[in-house]
Amino acid sequence: MKVSEREERVLVTAWTLILLLSVAGPARESPDGLEMLALAQSWRGVGAVLDPGYWPPLWPALMVPFTGGDGVGAARLANLIVAGLVAMPLHAMAWRLAGPWSARAVVALWALSPAVLEHAEVLDARPLTWLLVAGAVGLAVRDRWGWAFALASLAPLARAEGLVVPVALAAAALLLGRWRWAGLGVLALTPKALWGVLGPKPLAWSHLAQTWYGTWPIEDLVALHGAASVPTGYRLWVLDALDRGVDRHAVHLTGMFAEAPEAVPFMARGLVESTGLATMVLVMMGGALLAVRGWRAAALLSLGLAPLVAITLVPAARGQASTAANLMFLLPLGLVLVAVALTAARTRLGAPGPSVLLVAAVCALEAIWGPMRGPAPDFTEDSLAARQLGVWLARHPPPTGQVASTLGSRSIVLRAGLEGVALPTVWEAWSPPAGSGAVVTNADLVSESGGRGLALLEDPEWALEAVTIEPAGQPWYAYLERR
Repeated sequence: MKVSEREERVLVTAWTLILLLSVAGPARESPDGLEMLALAQSWRGVGAVLDPGYWPPLWPALMVPFTGGDGVGAARLANLIVAGLVAMPLHAMAWRLAGPWSARAVVALWALSPAVLEHAEVLDARPLTWLLVAGAVGLAVRDRWGWAFALASLAPLARAEGLVVPVALAAAALLLGRWRWAGLGVLALTPKALWGVLGPKPLAWSHLAQTWYGTWPIEDLVALHGAASVPTGYRLWVLDALDRGVDRHAVHLTGMFAEAPEAVPFMARGLVESTGLATMVLVMMGGALLAVRGWRAAALLSLGLAPLVAITLVPAARGQASTAANLMFLLPLGLVLVAVALTAARTRLGAPGPSVLLVAAVCALEAIWGPMRGPAPDFTEDSLAARQLGVWLARHPPPTGQVASTLGSRSIVLRAGLEGVALPTVWEAWSPPAGSGAVVTNADLVSESGGRGLALLEDPEWALEAVTIEPAGQPWYAYLERR
């Protein structure tokens, strides 16, 4: 019995979902994801978040019905399902541009990619962005521009990089002569604009903190907020260490653009770690084949590269759980180029259609076991030490029920069912009542904002109540309580 294109699309999507759900490990609990789950719970009237306006609302909104408990299990399942559903628009795009066998091959590559599985296990909105981007572009490829812009309008509400989707789609419509649809790019930005006006306002520093930090020498930040900002013996040691040869960098007057040379190898590494080296070679081959078809194809490819370049220039893109994390939303589009390359090679060699599956298998094996495979996303907040302190806090809550921490340690407080408050810098007036708690970690102390944590550890008014340490020695977490 012959299976239609639509029926096959449902079958390969179901296969992808079954595979991902079967081999997935436990949830990787990122601090951002736990904070967004806390935001979803706050919309149910339970708890609060430090900066509700910072987080795009779409992923937390989808999690609201599933946060009766801690929401971690439901969020993990939702992300794996969303990652599996990317197979549907990926299959549609590849079938349209390269034919059925190449479409099957690239869906297999998506389902078998270790980067897809490992990042889908992370509790955050990235898989949702993958689906929205792939869905919007897939609909445009099939000339369904109205629905394409409808999906594109949701992308900025999922992740900050989603802003490029409606703009790029409008530019693509113009390049392809779909003039009457191009104006929808402006309308597609309306939901994001309305959220900016009607939604909660972020703290003034939130969106610019990473970029702002990138414009300062590390010595100045250590003196301003870090260990050198409090009068302790440790400050003298830090300043002496800086004098004795800790690497310095000059003030970046031009902000993120001064880091462009660093962004190039970062981008290359992230691309290879997201796909594997063999697959990336096929991506470049497919891009070259499309580019030679005419100026429109070349311009569309350049349009696809624009967000890639923009993201890697932003300092906040570095310091993520992996180099591939912020680039994964472009992987489905890259796999479409792989489909083009596979079909062209098969036609040139006169090889049978199923031969592309063999090439895909080789690419998948290289991505899984090859030397260029990147490390899986890893979070200190998901460590044994962090979980142990969370259990201890749940059993020994402070009298006030409030625990101050940085964002990185706040997940411990949330898991313990306590009220989290921001741990201020040494420049902010702060006098919590007796019985208040605070969590300090080694990651905080060595960061540019570690001054407050160091001051607490050396303050006789704060008693050290508990310390948990990872078996390897890092990380460690300390809980202090004000007498």
